[in-house]
Amino acid sequence: SAGSRSVHQLTASPLAKGLICGAVTMSGASMERITTFISSDTALARGVRFAESLGVSSLEELRAKPATDLIADFGASIDGYVLPETMVAIFDKGQQNDVPAIAGLVSDEGSSRDDYGKSTVNDFIKDAKENYGARAEEFLSLYPAKTDEEAGIMSVEMAREKGRADLFEWALFRAQTAKTPAFTYYFSRGIPWPEHPEFNAFHTGDVIYWFNNLKKLDRPWTQTDTIVAESASSYLVNFVINGNPNGAGLPEWPAVEAGKAETMELGSDIRVIPVASEEKIDFFKNK
Repeated sequence: SAGSRSVHQLTASPLAKGLICGAVTMSGASMERITTFISSDTALARGVRFAESLGVSSLEELRAKPATDLIADFGASIDGYVLPETMVAIFDKGQQNDVPAIAGLVSDEGSSRDDYGKSTVNDFIKDAKENYGARAEEFLSLYPAKTDEEAGIMSVEMAREKGRADLFEWALFRAQTAKTPAFTYYFSRGIPWPEHPEFNAFHTGDVIYWFNNLKKLDRPWTQTDTIVAESASSYLVNFVINGNPNGAGLPEWPAVEAGKAETMELGSDIRVIPVASEEKIDFFKNK
């Protein structure tokens, strides 16, 4: 999430040169994440307006304000210092901090929304037209729905496959200039939550597995959860030590390669799976 955005920026910033030996971005690696920036002039104007909204006119007055008054989400900007150029330009030139990377997402990133998986056919078609314009019919042929139930199912399937496709696109872009490998994952094991099964593998729900901290949360854990936690944490430790998640006793986790649209699923099964069909990957790449 926001932490992934920060890790992306560190891999691009010249200020971090020689300070990092690997990068792990959980729920936040995509082309959108490295292309959504504002110019320094725009950022400066926003800062001025923010200061005016607080009724201050100098840095001294701003520094005298309590921290709670200064919390605002300005987003990343090309400031000429931390980021001298856009991240796309930095990676295009091969000027990033070229370190091994793990990047991935959970299967149900948006399940905290009230409307997750609850679309009607009319809303599904309307959203397709708003999001994809002239390509809406192509989208609807890839994710067909004739009933409200099918629309709900397709909305979830689309979100999952789009997430994997966006991640794969980022990994391929990175590989154009990187000499180090990237390993992508799709985390599909949801924390057992009998009262709220609708959340599935929700945003941040993978963290307790990565750090093998199941004992910290009172849930009806199963042997499968233990296996996922032990495997995920072992992958992470191996990566920290060796720059590669693979090791003895673990299913092989392949690095991203052009021409192999696949990712590592960490769930009830720990296995390599397709990112999506070739048609769907192409659709989201050309969105």
